[in-house]
Amino acid sequence: MSYQSGAYSGTSSGRARGRIVGVPKKCWCGELVVEKISKPDPNPYCRYYRCGFAATERLVNDNHAFKWVDEALVNEVETLRSCLDRLEEDVREITADKIMLENMVIEKIQKKMEREVFERVEETLAATKSDVKKMMLVVIVGCMVIVGCSKLVGLVWSIVGCCMDINNEFGHMIFVVCVLVIVVSVKDNSSLVIVVWFLRQF
Repeated sequence: MSYQSGAYSGTSSGRARGRIVGVPKKCWCGELVVEKISKPDPNPYCRYYRCGFAATERLVNDNHAFKWVDEALVNEVETLRSCLDRLEEDVREITADKIMLENMVIEKIQKKMEREVFERVEETLAATKSDVKKMMLVVIVGCMVIVGCSKLVGLVWSIVGCCMDINNEFGHMIFVVCVLVIVVSVKDNSSLVIVVWFLRQF
């Protein structure tokens, strides 16, 4: 796209010192850039940016700032798109780091919880084993006591039955000896009362 103003003609590609990206703010000479509208026939009523000094002095074939507005806006859009791409990439990286950090924290919490649960289960199992051993010991001792008592009771009743069946002095003598042995071995008063009751029966 070309630009002409009076005796001046040119393009925006080679007007200023260096390439101007986006909307120009200042010219290289330090003057502010102003917005103008073209009037010649080649590009009628097209807006452009021009160095204020060059526009005031109506300079021709100079290297002061000049750029078409539509070109500047295209550059701005491209610049914004590039910035947006970089921002999206940064967001993806931050999101990936965040997800990785969250996974690490969750994994640490899971390991800690599993370790605590495992320790509690081991403690519970140890306590349960101890209780089971105690109960088994109590059951075994109780069974032995019951068996012993049943045998002792059976032996006593057998002796008593034999003594009752024998109607002579020898049988009574055996019974009295057994009673005396029981009296000597038993120290409880209630047991002595039971023994005396048996003696009275004879």
